[in-house]
Amino acid sequence: MAQDGVPDRPLSAFRPSVAAQQIFSLIKQSPQGAVRLAPVADVLRGLMSQAALRDILGELQARGWLINPRTDEFWPGPRLHHLIDRQGMPTTALSLHSNIQMSEGVRLEIRDQATGASLAHVGGEAFVDGVLTLGGRTMNIEWTDGAVMMVSASSDSSPLAKPAYLRGTRPIFPAETATSVMRYLGFQAGVAPFVQVADGRWLWLHGLGDVYGEALFELLKTRWGVRRSDMLWLALELTAPPDDLSLPAFTDGEVDAMVRRNHALFERLIAMGAYHAMLPQAMAVQAVCTAFDTPRFLRLVGELRPAISSLTHPALMAL
Repeated sequence: MAQDGVPDRPLSAFRPSVAAQQIFSLIKQSPQGAVRLAPVADVLRGLMSQAALRDILGELQARGWLINPRTDEFWPGPRLHHLIDRQGMPTTALSLHSNIQMSEGVRLEIRDQATGASLAHVGGEAFVDGVLTLGGRTMNIEWTDGAVMMVSASSDSSPLAKPAYLRGTRPIFPAETATSVMRYLGFQAGVAPFVQVADGRWLWLHGLGDVYGEALFELLKTRWGVRRSDMLWLALELTAPPDDLSLPAFTDGEVDAMVRRNHALFERLIAMGAYHAMLPQAMAVQAVCTAFDTPRFLRLVGELRPAISSLTHPALMAL
């Protein structure tokens, strides 16, 4: 725990998806319009092995992003040619110069702009390479407030087409923000209180943020019978506190297995990079596990002191 009572900030884990973005960028910059393994390895020296880079190059080749007409030399495939041609267009989802991705983590109600009819409730999985598709149709985003999105059918059939940037979606709250809110509510550092709110519900305030809040939900739903709250980043909901307030002793293997089962969820919450979906599957899952940082999760959970609290705060009673 840091001296200010805020959980120690984790080191930013390297995102292997950067390698895919760098490969594309180097091809675009190359006078020959191609790239060899060695220059990419030099750019990522100390961050990724040549064997891992070969796996990524092979995956990109298998998916049509690259072709390999000569030994150890890679040229743009049809999909990369299309992406290069569309650089600079406002509807292009991927940039050759950035691995930054759109923030995700909430589910949006999709409504038809013309009729107001509800079409679907979607999360980040509906945005493939930044493109919103429903039933195989690319959609234009006309308006969103972060909870509801009004859409119309798009005339752009390109697989890289993307409507306007999503505005107003709720940010992903880290543990630091949640801990600050806990202090504001009047709880000392480390205290994880069970509080009964005005309508009789019980909340367990963990204060560990969105990522670790999701992890706690997955690990405790069959033990304490917790339910998702509207503020999973701060609290879990339950019918009543458990008889034994002690948290279970989670193991590294148990947490790692949970993250692997739910890797798609954590991938969106942690923001693994716009090119993450291009990685080989095993590498992509391992990257999520590394970024999740199980030792840090277990340390922060181990510092929590669950207790039933009668402390009230007007903001808490309004939950």
